Formats: sequence, C-alpha cells, structure tokens
Amino acid sequence: MEENIVTIRSAYMKVLRSVEGMPFGSGASDLELYKDLCCGCVLVAENNLREQRRSWENSELTRVLLRYAAWLECFDHMLPFLSEALNRMTETLFEHPRLSLKLWQMYLTVLRRIEAQQQHDLTAAEDASRKIDRLQRNIALADKGLLDEIRTDGHLKSDPIEWTRQYEDVIDDVERELDLLLYDHPRGMGFCHALWYYKEQVLQMYGISWRSPHVMNPRVMFD
Repeated sequence: MEENIVTIRSAYMKVLRSVEGMPFGSGASDLELYKDLCCGCVLVAENNLREQRRSWENSELTRVLLRYAAWLECFDHMLPFLSEALNRMTETLFEHPRLSLKLWQMYLTVLRRIEAQQQHDLTAAEDASRKIDRLQRNIALADKGLLDEIRTDGHLKSDPIEWTRQYEDVIDDVERELDLLLYDHPRGMGFCHALWYYKEQVLQMYGISWRSPHVMNPRVMFD
C-alpha cells in the first residue's frame, strides 16, 4: 500500500505540474488529464485520512479538485465521475467549514445537473442541500460571534470555535506542526489523547483556546 500511494502521489504531482498555469482545454485528452488529476486529489486525500498523517494537505487537494471540477461540470459525460469524486472528497475534509461549503455546493450542482438529465429527483441531492443549509447557518453564527447557538450533527459535541474563520485560517499550519511533533507516535489506541493534548498547546500559540472532544464530552470514553 505504501508503494502504491507513493506511485499515486507521484502521478498526481506529475499531472498537476503539466496543467498548472495552462488554459483549460476541451479536447478528449485534456478532459482525461483533468479527470486523472481529480482522481489523484481524492486518492491522496483518502490515504492521508486513513494513515492519520498529512491532513493539512487535504484542503489544498480540495481546492485543486474544485478548480478542475468546475470545468469538467460543463461536460455531461463527466457528471457521474464528478458526483463520485466530490462525494468521496467530502469524507476527507474536516475543520474547514467554508471550504467544505464550497465542496458541497459543487457536489449539489453536479447532482442537480444529473437530475435534469435523468428527469427525476435524487435523494443525495436533498441530503446535500440539507448539509449546505447547516453549514451556512453555523458559518453565519460563527461570523457573528454567536458560538453558543451553533449546532452540529451527531451526538458528540465539538468546540464551536472550530467554525470560526480564525480557526480555519490556521488549522493547516497547526496540523503540519502536529505531524512533526507526533511523527514517531504509534497511530493506535490512545493516539487521540496525545493528538488532542498537543493540538491544544499549538493552538494556544496561535491565540486560540480550544477544547478537545474529551473536554466537550466528559462522559464519553475515547480510545
């Protein structure tokens, strides 16, 4: 698997270098190149999540995916591929509410185009629409400083500070530092506690007081 992801990452970087700064093309070979690039974005991001490393890369991978997805969305035959790629990418991006909103909006755009083609509603489109509404609501509350009114999905609570622009603007730098601090730490049971401890310390250096899931959910046992 390690060799495989190295190959995927290398291939992704090669394609990215070949298209960066170039005007978009609409030929079959151009579209396949952009499709390969989007595939690379998703596969590298999924591996980062699986390995619990380099999570700070996933925001930039999302931005690259969105840039080329916006072009590919113009071509009907690319819509099924984009639907899957964007959906999978939503599962890899965390702690970036504003960027997540853009990702979900692009996903919904693709789903609505597919609905128009197939002439029937998609459950996934309605789910995406509800997700977008929740993101927009919480972002608006965070921007107004109304953190106590923020509501998230699921039973576990998270610190609403994670919805602020201040937090989103620094979290990639924080995660990069955590990767270095915890480079040799086993990614097994108990890892979350080490991660949260150091994350709290590093965020304090950025002027952000953050409460870990353990603090936010005192009756829950995390391993």
